[in-house]
Amino acid sequence: MLGTLIGVLLFTFNVTAYTGHHMIATYGKLSCLKSTGFNSRDKIKKLNITVRGDRGREADVIERVAETLIAHSGLARAKALIGNIRVEFHQKLRASTSGRCLPAEQLTPGVIKLARQCFDGRNVPYREMIAVHEFGHIIGNRLGLYNGYSKLERCPITRYGQTSYREEFAENFSAYVTAAFSLNRYCEHVSDYFSKSVFQQKTRLKCGPAHMLFC
Repeated sequence: MLGTLIGVLLFTFNVTAYTGHHMIATYGKLSCLKSTGFNSRDKIKKLNITVRGDRGREADVIERVAETLIAHSGLARAKALIGNIRVEFHQKLRASTSGRCLPAEQLTPGVIKLARQCFDGRNVPYREMIAVHEFGHIIGNRLGLYNGYSKLERCPITRYGQTSYREEFAENFSAYVTAAFSLNRYCEHVSDYFSKSVFQQKTRLKCGPAHMLFC
């Protein structure tokens, strides 16, 4: 599939320059993700996810995304969505040609690279939520969902989601698992899409803040 191999995330820190949320990373609630407890790797192992270069509890968000997908879609479906991928933690990724921060990228199928710092030494904010966004790209690429998603009525819940259907998909996936109440309220048809086409469930997720300022 043409174009499914590239998933580079670029963003600027000038969040206040926008009238709404630039990314769901600034708004979603990590507390919506499932958690089995301290430093667990049980779900990572069940889905055969390889984690490299992590320090301390950096891999916790990977475990929580894995647990959330298993809880809401079942083990077999979760394996189809994100099984057998690799997540790499790096101090920095390459500098972007535009001069913006590059906090994450997917240039290799099934591989997420996450940075701790921008190329200029600034710490990457909202790192855990950016990881959730990247899982959205993994799912969109692996299952070839972008084409079908592009046929829906557009409903980008953030400024970054307005840049393309692919980014809208990843942003709205992030919203579905960390701010479902907002997505249910403002983009009902998108919530239905994720519940049925991605999670293969009849009911939507329900968690997170119920109101947000659109851009």
